[in-house]
Amino acid sequence: MIKIEVKKHPEPFITPSMCREGVSSVRNPGAIKHKGEYILLCTIRSSDNISRLHLARSSDGNNFKVDRNPFINTDKDSIKGVEDPRITKISDEYYIVYTLFKGVKKDIKRRTVNTTRIGMVKTRDFKNYYDKKILLDKWGDNKNGVIFQNENTGEFYVIHRPFLGKAKEKPSAYLARTKDFERWENMGIFLSPRKKMWDSARVGINTPPIKMEEGLLFLYHGADKKKNVYKIGYVLKDPKNPIKTLYRSPEAIIKPEYGWETGECDGGAEIPMVVFGQGIVDTGKDSWEFFYGGGDRYIGKADMRITRN
Repeated sequence: MIKIEVKKHPEPFITPSMCREGVSSVRNPGAIKHKGEYILLCTIRSSDNISRLHLARSSDGNNFKVDRNPFINTDKDSIKGVEDPRITKISDEYYIVYTLFKGVKKDIKRRTVNTTRIGMVKTRDFKNYYDKKILLDKWGDNKNGVIFQNENTGEFYVIHRPFLGKAKEKPSAYLARTKDFERWENMGIFLSPRKKMWDSARVGINTPPIKMEEGLLFLYHGADKKKNVYKIGYVLKDPKNPIKTLYRSPEAIIKPEYGWETGECDGGAEIPMVVFGQGIVDTGKDSWEFFYGGGDRYIGKADMRITRN
């Protein structure tokens, strides 16, 4: 069976000070390599407490320059912010799926809460985007969207994590499929928390699938019920039936350790004890670079490679 070996870089690669004035956090990027250039789509929160998605570019994957203006800004459907993008290349297009905060509402106890949805846009060049949509809106509050395609049928799969709507098991990730992004078929639970383990409270899929001989490999995040510490693990799925799990890591492969991940650093953390990221870049020969957020305030990187028993 496969095993992922991880080497984390001890210092963050992108910090708020590298962004324009007034940025309080930069975190949780999607990532892709386009025409030889590393591109991160970063969640940036400003002093107005609203998050937007900014591009960061690098020729070597180490030294990034962050765009001053957002690539995806807020609008009428995301007045409170956009964040946590995943990027999937399908044919000659890049599908960007992200979380948007559509507004506010009152819950059953009359408390003000965010209305959360999954948004999607497409781009070919990371200069402009088009075909903007809200996905699975009827499922209610939803996040952690990941898209990939069934190459045999042409259908699209979307993994999502509804938490106030139709979901019967609210901390679980679900799988839906569609041909047109209008009509959806619920395929069931994709991944659920495990009792008394590091992912006992909630789970969500972080990265688009990595195609391997053994199956489809996904990185996912989990939090425990006792301390709510966010960690990263992986799951291997059957390409013919993605609901079917072939293997799941018993332990987390990335967890908060450094001060910028735990919050025990000079700048502190927006949320301590959190590692969370969607950005994975294939570097060949069963190895990847994974870009992730630490403490919900910084962006770091981990080098990964597969070993087989």
